[in-house]
Amino acid sequence: MLPTPRLTALRTLALAAIIGLAGACARTSVAPAPLAGVPGPPVPAVFEQAGYRDGVPFALERELAPGVLHRFDVLAGGPLAINTITMDLATGDLRLEAEKGRRGMTTRETVPALVRRINDPAARPIAAINADFWGSNSVPIGPFVDEGMIWKSPFIGNNGEPRSVFAWDADHNIHIGRPEWSTHIRPAEGTATLAINRVNFPVVDEPVTVYTWPIGDTAPTLERAEQRVAVRLDAPGWLPNKPAPGTVEPAGASELGSDRVIVSIAEGTLPEWLAPGRRVVLEARLGGVPGPVVGLVGGGPQLLHRGEIVVDETAPRESIAPSFVTTRHPRTAVGVKADGKTVVWTVVDGRQAGRSIGIDLVDLAQWLKDQGCVDAINLDGGGSSTMTVRDELVNFPSDAGGARSVTNAVVLQRTAPLGKPARLAIVPEQALLAPSSRYELGATFLNAAGEPLAVDGWRLEWKLLQGDATLTKDGVLTTGPNPETVTVQVIATSPGLPFGGTFVQSGHGWDAVSKAPLLSWTRRRIGRTVTLEVHAPSRVAFDPHALLLDRGETASVRLNAADAQGRPFWNPQGLRLVTVPSFLALDTEKGVLTAEQTGADFLKATFGGIETRLPVAVDRFEMHEVFGFDALPAADATAWLETMNHKPDATALTLETTTRRSGAASWSLEYGMVPRGTTRIGLPIAVELPGEPLAVGVWIHGDGQDQWLRGDLRDARGNRYYLDFTTSSAGISWKDEWRLARASLINPTPAGTPDGPLAYPLTLHALYLVQPTADSKRDGRILLDGLTTFDLPAELRAP
Repeated sequence: MLPTPRLTALRTLALAAIIGLAGACARTSVAPAPLAGVPGPPVPAVFEQAGYRDGVPFALERELAPGVLHRFDVLAGGPLAINTITMDLATGDLRLEAEKGRRGMTTRETVPALVRRINDPAARPIAAINADFWGSNSVPIGPFVDEGMIWKSPFIGNNGEPRSVFAWDADHNIHIGRPEWSTHIRPAEGTATLAINRVNFPVVDEPVTVYTWPIGDTAPTLERAEQRVAVRLDAPGWLPNKPAPGTVEPAGASELGSDRVIVSIAEGTLPEWLAPGRRVVLEARLGGVPGPVVGLVGGGPQLLHRGEIVVDETAPRESIAPSFVTTRHPRTAVGVKADGKTVVWTVVDGRQAGRSIGIDLVDLAQWLKDQGCVDAINLDGGGSSTMTVRDELVNFPSDAGGARSVTNAVVLQRTAPLGKPARLAIVPEQALLAPSSRYELGATFLNAAGEPLAVDGWRLEWKLLQGDATLTKDGVLTTGPNPETVTVQVIATSPGLPFGGTFVQSGHGWDAVSKAPLLSWTRRRIGRTVTLEVHAPSRVAFDPHALLLDRGETASVRLNAADAQGRPFWNPQGLRLVTVPSFLALDTEKGVLTAEQTGADFLKATFGGIETRLPVAVDRFEMHEVFGFDALPAADATAWLETMNHKPDATALTLETTTRRSGAASWSLEYGMVPRGTTRIGLPIAVELPGEPLAVGVWIHGDGQDQWLRGDLRDARGNRYYLDFTTSSAGISWKDEWRLARASLINPTPAGTPDGPLAYPLTLHALYLVQPTADSKRDGRILLDGLTTFDLPAELRAP
């Protein structure tokens, strides 16, 4: 765990580097990470243009709109890469919006896709972050309010305590912390009330549940005795802190709508005032917000309360395991300053050695406190941690495939009129280009607030002002063979009459104004000039450096290039430079490779005169069984294992000699899980993996219970890594058959701070059966056999 004083000192170092980017690079003492083995999407153009390099101290601050600042910090002690957006919601043209993935209760969506889908010119997305945790069915763990309706009531832990929330009303009164929540239905006249236990949360033993339209077209049917009534609301929607009057309708139909809810009541508790035709009122109350709550997302635990770090005391109350607090992970969090209107979003990248290793919750709380926050809450993290500016990723999600689909998000929107173009921007504004390469330059308008505007209808004319290059009028630049400086200019001319006027300088451009007394018109011209550097790359590499795939499997691929100082090259052509074997398909825009047939060959690319190759094998592996599961571990080998939240009397490891995959026996793991916290059942194995394998697999005889099997990997230096044989969302789904589950050893996820690149030989230290989601906790039995390593076929291995 990074000590808090050091985190503060490192932040001070980064603050000293704001905008003085060249100086920051000159002062570097941290070497950039190797090209191969760096996960994540390409560096966002704004950072690349400003001189960002992996792991090098760096800071950049830019205004996204009036009252909205985006800051990107890289702190050397870790390293840590941190994106922060600070917004002053007192600015009248900003608003927050909660948004559900693909607008469905059980659906998910990446944050960039969610932002692109909004497409509202009257309320343009400026930035967005992921929000709540979710279970195996993609439903948010905590409460959710959006589109004028309560989607879900708060999560209550096994100790009866709720998890923290982030909520706001239409006037941007903010509440961050544990919710004071109550929900009931009452007659329009009189003092009787009936408490509502859950909203859209089907639990058999709850006395009263209300269903609203987000759960589906009809209310779900439970295996219990119940009585149902429908309430036709006077107006569509039902929000916390805004009573929703309506009329009881006859029992029977369970259809849901924007103005129709279903009340499910355990048999024998139906009050007489819920008879058809009676007037009733639905009420949900959330303390801490004075007006009707228009946005509400869950999270937890609370990090700051009234300026004090409280995570150590809130985590146990919110049913969150201590290890979740103290382990470094990618994190997403939100805080509010003392004025109650300035909100801070923070996303810290993690699980990426050499770029950003992640942060624990105590240091995250300290970071937000250093930003001036007095209240703050942790949101979903890990591979879910995502931040976009407009629809561009500005952080580096830890999943190999980039941004993960998440259950919901919070979006910052701007409602002010777009206005007219104020200046022209060239893409790229600054860049390192390779010699003898082709680049398609782009241009976009920015309004006075820096928001991009379309150039549709305007005529663009490109000119080369300096350099041994060629530039077409359409903006296609072909660099010369030698290092040099290239200066280009673009002039945009608006639609208008082509005669009889005079040009007058106006801001960054010129206005053409008519001289004719009876004909009034204005024609605008806006220009922009930038200087680009042409330089030979020193290193070109694919990421990852090798691939083992099954037919039909996909993988994300990047082509990286850097000069001798580690500066990245602008490479918009990316994977269009790649030669692809016939058994593969490559989406060059998304960087996704699909294995269509069996085969083994190299992807090849040439960038700046340097050729690089990526070996890819599809269903062509060399496999070696390295452990047969024929003997149990020593009795004292379990002492170190982090086995927790399980049923000891229902959990046992024994030898199974009848059902086995190979050898004399298999391991039989009978397990029982308790609902609280994260269940983890560890199995000591301590098997060295000979050579430099690319993957390791284990044969599993499944029980269909969807449990998550992970591995604890150690390298020769003792660095620890996580392996995923299955995942938290796609577990051991098969039953009564053997399947080989494989975990990649290419860029494994660090469990801490590695002191260097992966060092061989590797040891699989343990296997873990893990389940963090209460709804998926079950008892069962699986068998394990035949631990196997995977390598490239001989023809693809280096001599």
